[in-house]
Amino acid sequence: LIVIFEIGVFLIFMTVLMFSYLVTEDPSLGKVDKDSLPQQSLMELMIEDIENKERVCGSVESPALREWRGLRFSDAEDVTEIDWRSYHLAGHIRLEWLPSSVNMAQMYQNELTGEVPLGNLPPAFTFFSLSNNELYGSLFLERLPLTMTGLFLANNSFVGTVDLTHLPPCLEYLTMNGNKLHGEVDLTKLPENMRSLYLQGNKFHGETDFSRIPLSLKNINVSFTNMAGEIALPKDNDFRVANSQVKIRVIE
Repeated sequence: LIVIFEIGVFLIFMTVLMFSYLVTEDPSLGKVDKDSLPQQSLMELMIEDIENKERVCGSVESPALREWRGLRFSDAEDVTEIDWRSYHLAGHIRLEWLPSSVNMAQMYQNELTGEVPLGNLPPAFTFFSLSNNELYGSLFLERLPLTMTGLFLANNSFVGTVDLTHLPPCLEYLTMNGNKLHGEVDLTKLPENMRSLYLQGNKFHGETDFSRIPLSLKNINVSFTNMAGEIALPKDNDFRVANSQVKIRVIE
């Protein structure tokens, strides 16, 4: 009987341990339970693997969120904005734990690693700046929140192809330059109010239709790609095509 009891206790222990592991490590399960966790716990999980997290929370013990650096809060004490620009943060950031109350985050110019789950961003997210880090993985831009107006992903290590035909309708700024992206690029269904699009320094290729880019798009850079085609534009637009096969025809 003692042996049977010990085996039963062991099985229960292993079940609890496995469940804890899955909730911690599986982003999909984490997403299901995320809203039930306190914001303090979510933020601690997000920076758990950052090597020098004390630059954000001040100590290993993680004081109350109000004492963390670079956070803004709503009247309900929910985190709404994160500003960790140039904090020299190093290590893996687990963005799947980003609280759903956050609508803006700036984390550029750090040494952050990890993937960016664009499909799991908060529903009212508007602005995300992650340029100049060491982030990697694929970019599923078609999964962005519909509220997104600016997404800055330059100078990381993102790979794969990108879909620019299902971007949020209010997106104005998109930078993906300096990554390892490849494939053909469809520019025929860009948001009508887009202002800037930076694609340079990737392995994009192929004949590209520039005839349907929105009139609002004043800045586009396809330099150092293998994209080809012709852009007709007024003199006041800033379109850069150096070291590509794209030609510019100026409209008088």
